[in-house]
Amino acid sequence: MSYHCVFMHQKGPIEELVAQDRLFALTLKENEIGCRFYETHGVILGKLDQICSNFQEGVEFLHSQGYPTTIREQGGLGVVVDEGVLNVSIILPTLLKPYSGLYEAYDTMVMLFKEAFTSFPHKLYFYEIEASYCPGKYDGVMHDKKWCGIAQKRMKDKVIISATIMVHGHQWCRGSLMKTFYEIANQSQDPRFPNINPESMWTLSDALNRGITNDECMKMIQSTVKTWVQGL
Repeated sequence: MSYHCVFMHQKGPIEELVAQDRLFALTLKENEIGCRFYETHGVILGKLDQICSNFQEGVEFLHSQGYPTTIREQGGLGVVVDEGVLNVSIILPTLLKPYSGLYEAYDTMVMLFKEAFTSFPHKLYFYEIEASYCPGKYDGVMHDKKWCGIAQKRMKDKVIISATIMVHGHQWCRGSLMKTFYEIANQSQDPRFPNINPESMWTLSDALNRGITNDECMKMIQSTVKTWVQGL
């Protein structure tokens, strides 16, 4: 079977964009691979966040700071999204083996990032940064600091691998916002929620010591995805 890629780029309110991955996936044919980018402003919370003992108080704090919220379907916990954060989702048909298995899907996103950012002077690693917000085994790391997180959602015949990339902006402020959220929301100190150190994360611009834009990052990923799909 010959595959080709369908690209999408969206900007808009957080509550309208976060759920669009599933709708986009439903439009794709069995020989189409989706690559969706979106930019928005707010905090995307995970389903697990809702069991925090003081969840609603935490949400009210985020709203008071000017951050609208929504709940995502993919695994993980809360993440901040704003004009310096690029969200990217790769949507694969489950028939596309060996790329679409549970762990293979994560490895596919890792492979694409390593190819897309091959010009970066620092080596990319992927392991959990426990003191970050939304920590996971596939955190993108440079110099022991997290610059992206990866999650996935599995459908009947599609798998959606999503990444939140901190491209530029004040990452310490994002981390401090989420630290305060969990201090308010998780007053029962449930160990399933992170004890965030804002210094554990940074942006690509910080890591590279130069300005990099969302558009620049998006173009590198688009080019890599296109080349990869053509070679399938």
